[in-house]
Amino acid sequence: MFQEIVNRAQRSVDNLVSKYVTRMIVAIPFLIAVGFGIAAATSKLVSAYGPETAYLILAIGFSIVGLLAAASIAASQSGEATAQSGAETGATDSSSQVSHSDAQSLPSKLDDLLPLLGTVGPLAFPIAARILFKNLPIILAVAALMYLLFSERTTESTSTAASPAPAE
Repeated sequence: MFQEIVNRAQRSVDNLVSKYVTRMIVAIPFLIAVGFGIAAATSKLVSAYGPETAYLILAIGFSIVGLLAAASIAASQSGEATAQSGAETGATDSSSQVSHSDAQSLPSKLDDLLPLLGTVGPLAFPIAARILFKNLPIILAVAALMYLLFSERTTESTSTAASPAPAE
């Protein structure tokens, strides 16, 4: 009986971890594209306004994006808390105050999360390895491209350094 419960919990954790690892792998190319877009925008702003003004414009833009993201997260958490309090019947005011203070204390949530991560880690490794090996050609292609783009041109630098200076 307990084995069925453990197996069901393990399957649900496997599905959850697999879903988020897959989303993370899909998000990586988009994050790289955003990085190149930011680099292009920076280059364009620097050529149009100069370095100081361009970096100030980018800082203000990122600050606005961060504030919008924080407001969105706060609104969604507020909506979830309202939905939970509306769904709970017979809850007393003191218990809602305790849950509200618990929601504000981030270290206590991290203390609760670390044992869960220690438990989920060994379960998540086979799923992550399976996804990694399934996408290994893409990962190797990206690694080879990064190596080609960011490796030093040693053949050109050694040939120019080895050639003697022309005599006058």
